[in-house]
Parts: sequence; structure tokens; C-alpha cells
Amino acid sequence: MKKTLALFLTLAMFGSAAFAETDPVTRQRDITVEGVTETINETLYTSASGYTIWLPDGWTLQDAAAADPATDETATDETTADTAGDAVTDTATEDAATGTATDDATSADATTDTATDAAASDDAATGDATADDAAATDAAAAADDATATDDGTQFAADVYVPADNADVSLTVQPSTTLTADDAEASLQEASYTEDADATVGEIESFTMDSGVSASTVEVISGGVVYRYYFIAGDSLTLCVTAQFPEEATEGYGARMEEMVAGIEFATW
Repeated sequence: MKKTLALFLTLAMFGSAAFAETDPVTRQRDITVEGVTETINETLYTSASGYTIWLPDGWTLQDAAAADPATDETATDETTADTAGDAVTDTATEDAATGTATDDATSADATTDTATDAAASDDAATGDATADDAAATDAAAAADDATATDDGTQFAADVYVPADNADVSLTVQPSTTLTADDAEASLQEASYTEDADATVGEIESFTMDSGVSASTVEVISGGVVYRYYFIAGDSLTLCVTAQFPEEATEGYGARMEEMVAGIEFATW
């Protein structure tokens, strides 16, 4: 009886530990937006790139595949190719059936089939070349969207978006090649604009919730606010961009400012 009880207790302990490891870390926090105070729920998200960020309810990491219209275009192209292939097959079948009527018809159909096969081969070759070009273009785009490190590691940007506003986004681009010494130059480059009517602020320093020093600059262009942040850690630097409509400055602007301030470097 004692052994059975001990076994149950041991299993319960392991079960609790496993549950604790998979259970997301959440918290509640009071925030004031446009003079109204509300309590929000936040979930701690740990990026594979090496940092953590608190995401309010309704915010998610954007699916890169879903956000890339090229995926749908590729699927459409493949469907079109399949349909064309079926049409060629059906035509060849009909020609073959017709060709059995007479020897002359058979000879004519054979000639037609040969020409059709040659054309199909040319089309297939063209399709393969197009596919190769598309694959090369996609690979080049993927390389441009990622930051390569000295050891060959690439960090893709993480894009966080709210569910209720498609014009709002928070993009985090990790880098292992930038250091704190690059802050001013990076922010100057990020804030450069050819819009003569744009408002470009001064580069300012601030302290994150974790105590890490960071820098930021704001650009307002065409009714859209772009806030660029440069957060340098010991071995990882984060280049962050908050984008939102100008009229949402007191709402999403303030919310994302708090989200950025709460970012911490992972300690695994």
C-alpha cells in the first residue's frame, strides 16, 4: 500500500513538473490609454533568436508563409500547370482514338502527336526554366530578409501584429554583427527619408525595464509613425521598428512603447 501511494505521488510530481514546463507564462497589468485605465493580460513569448517579449492579448507572431503572397501565386501556377498537362493528355488520347480509324489517319495523327510531344517538351523545358528562376529569386529574397552572422547563422525578422488593425506592426530584427557603437549610425540610416514633408525626431536614449540602455528615433511620414529602436546586448543586438497610423499614437503607439521596453535578452 505504501509503495503504491509513493508511486502515485512520484507520478503526480513528474506530471506537475511537465505541466509547469509547457504552461505559458502570463501576467496581468494595468495600463492607461487615452486617459482610460484597463487591465490587460500578457503572455511571455521567447524567440528562437534569443530574446523575450510580452505580447498583449490579441497580438501574435505573424506567419511568414501566410504573409507572403508569393506562396499563393506558386500554388496557382502549379494548378495551372497541372490543368494544362491534363488538357494535353486528353488531346493526345483523343488523337490516338481518332488515329485508329484508318492507316492514313493513324499516320497523320502520329505526325501530329510527334509535333505535340515536341511542343510539350519545349513547354516543359520552359516551365522548368521558369521554376528555376523563381526558386533562385525566392532564395535571394530569403537571403535579403535574413541577417547573416559570422558563424553562418541567419536570423529572420520577427513581426508581431494585433488582430484588429492591419496597419500596426512591431518588427524585431536580431543581429550578432552590430554593437552598441553602431547605434547612432544605424538609427540615422533607418530614419533617412526622401519625404520633404516628413518629421524626423532626434535620436534619444532610454533605459529598458531590464536596465539595458537603448536608443530610439521617430519618423512621421504620410500619416504613418515609424519608431526605430536600437537595443544592444552582450552578444546580440535588436533593431526594432514600430509602425502605426499617426492617429493611433496614444493607443497602439503607447502600447508598443511598453512592449519594446519590456524586451529582455534570453538567458538560456
